[in-house]
Amino acid sequence: MIAGSEKLHGLVILAALLLAACGEYSGSDSGNSFAWDMRGTWKSNDQTVISGTLVIDRDTITISGYNEAQAYDLLPDPNQLPFKNFTKGAALSAYSVSNEMYIHDKGAWQSGIPYTNYTTGTSSANRQEFLLFNFGGREERLQKIAEY
Repeated sequence: MIAGSEKLHGLVILAALLLAACGEYSGSDSGNSFAWDMRGTWKSNDQTVISGTLVIDRDTITISGYNEAQAYDLLPDPNQLPFKNFTKGAALSAYSVSNEMYIHDKGAWQSGIPYTNYTTGTSSANRQEFLLFNFGGREERLQKIAEY
């Protein structure tokens, strides 16, 4: 009987090690998070009008730039300012579902912001990734400059 209990003891230890190694990973990236290809640092592609940066992690977004005072001088319509009224420079809870980005700011989840995520180039040498938004009829294109 000792050999049988040693095998059982070994299985229990193996199972415990597997559980410890796996941690809290759920096996998928679905739910309240950003897909892998969205994660990274994105910078305004056209810096001549107004510039900004998004840093997207698993379940947060940090919005920098998009100076509102600058926008009133450069944009004909204040609604064209990207990420207007969002807190800048702080990591905000966020996620995306079906090409809409949801951001938690000022105590509430804000309405979904539609976007298009696309890639140009066929090889790693000339591959470029972009996010395209529309704010007040004005396109805002951001290019990925760093991976996470």
